[in-house]
Amino acid sequence: MHLNRNHSPKKMNDFSSRFKNLSNAFFLIPVVVALYFRGYVFGSIVFISTITSFLYHLSRERSYLRIDSFFAYAMMLMNLVIFVIVGFGNLFIWSGVFLVLISLFLHFTEEDNYNFNHALWHLTSSLATSLFIIAFYSR
Repeated sequence: MHLNRNHSPKKMNDFSSRFKNLSNAFFLIPVVVALYFRGYVFGSIVFISTITSFLYHLSRERSYLRIDSFFAYAMMLMNLVIFVIVGFGNLFIWSGVFLVLISLFLHFTEEDNYNFNHALWHLTSSLATSLFIIAFYSR
């Protein structure tokens, strides 16, 4: 494989690593959505999860694992509760479930290109969370 100087594996890995770290910002979308609907509990859970994930990734995944995991699971539980409350009869729920399936695929295949796939996982998960919050408030 031919790579020029501007696309060396190290530079691509540095880009992917920075993209993964910055991709936590995608979770500000569901925070804004929750605040728009005055869903302060939902917004707080997502915001704290965003901060702990950002700290975890900035530490090169050496610190903050437990607190990051705790709030990530809290956000997943929040989405599950919304899913149970709203049910299948909502287009936002179906769209969110579709994105969750994509997120899971990215999560379980991320060893091939961890940084980039994990960044995409942040994107799809944040959009799914946004859709679940919209579904909750539009019922």
